[in-house]
Amino acid sequence: MRPLLPLLVCTLVASAAETEPTKLAVADAYPLDPGTIQVDVGLSAARATRAFDADGRAAKRGSTASTHTLDLGLDYGLLPSLEIGTHIALVRTAESDGDPDSGRGLSDWDVGAKWQAWSHEDGDLAVAVGALPTVAIPLGRGQDADSQLPTASRAWSAGGVACVCGNWDRLSFNADAGYVAFLGTADERDGSRGQWVADAAVGWLVCEHFQPEVDVSYGRDRPEEGQAAWATTVTIGAQFPFDGGRLMAGLSKVVDGVLVDQEVSANVMLQYEL
Repeated sequence: MRPLLPLLVCTLVASAAETEPTKLAVADAYPLDPGTIQVDVGLSAARATRAFDADGRAAKRGSTASTHTLDLGLDYGLLPSLEIGTHIALVRTAESDGDPDSGRGLSDWDVGAKWQAWSHEDGDLAVAVGALPTVAIPLGRGQDADSQLPTASRAWSAGGVACVCGNWDRLSFNADAGYVAFLGTADERDGSRGQWVADAAVGWLVCEHFQPEVDVSYGRDRPEEGQAAWATTVTIGAQFPFDGGRLMAGLSKVVDGVLVDQEVSANVMLQYEL
């Protein structure tokens, strides 16, 4: 019976702790407190050896694609219901049989906000609704596509998601949906007008410093012409909250789609409030 003791203690502690509204791949509607600064540092590694064709069948893609990313972000609580932030990443991408076969550089520069439109608490139940608009500044216009693989876009984009999230006792839940429009010429947009997105996640606070979760994400391209590419991605991970921040880690895989790589990735993110 001794192995049950740590779980029992963990469960008792969790009853007094708060669930984490933040999720690995889904938006939340809880802005930072006014005057709070949050620093985000993330690492991710993605690899694809298979791809889904136009009929949704997965097959070997002929070469191996990989991407390694260092994400950097800064968020600030501006008002009780409003947070602003900016994010950028250092990217290294490679294609084993490509010409060119690699690329290094910055990602697009994202500037956005998180606005909580409504919230309600009733005992163990808490719910919030919000919106997260964002603008991506393209940093790929100066990259030479003939000498390296691109790491950023050549077109501006603007859009966002609406989200609902909350918790009931130790269960936390998030869902969002939205659209991002690509701006500029058809050549700059690479033949795409934008992308629809929808995501959902659930987490369970096992104890004060451990909250596993499952996220499901869907994205669908809106092409200028031809068949639309889409993908469904599943992420399994966990959060490890601590005083002043949290460490998040997860594994993601594209489980279904059309005209997309069957990518597998590992992600780690550290968020710390100043």
